[in-house]
Amino acid sequence: MISEVKKIPTSRLEECLAIFKDDELNKAYNGQVLDWVKTGIRKNELWGAISQSGEIIAVMWIEENGFFHEYPYLALIGVKKEYQGQGLGSFLLRVYEAIGRSLNKSKITLMVGDFNYRAKELYESVGYKEIGKVESAYMPTIAEYIMMKKIDN
Repeated sequence: MISEVKKIPTSRLEECLAIFKDDELNKAYNGQVLDWVKTGIRKNELWGAISQSGEIIAVMWIEENGFFHEYPYLALIGVKKEYQGQGLGSFLLRVYEAIGRSLNKSKITLMVGDFNYRAKELYESVGYKEIGKVESAYMPTIAEYIMMKKIDN
């Protein structure tokens, strides 16, 4: 299904935006997710899972030193609706972990909104631990769980 995972050039921005346009995550954050995608691609930090036909079917924004200017931070992850439930999220999390290792980091981080139960369960199932909770971090009605995973180098 996946032929490669690589950084996405700005010329493919619209494909990345399409993944989130009608997504529940984008709705929960009042459309801000689309701005995050634009920022990630502009900073050359947006990674995509490319299908064998060349289609971008999932993306993740990785800030290499985004957490306390020291640890990688997964700012965003999303899978095209028709590919959800096929293990792509777990696959991308393994890629994120490998990127953390390649940077010689001992920890990787992310945040997840308190409404996003499925995502939080996924993160916990692959070894992320909740290390904090921030009320109204981005949105007044959403708390964000800060999660971290220790990785071996």
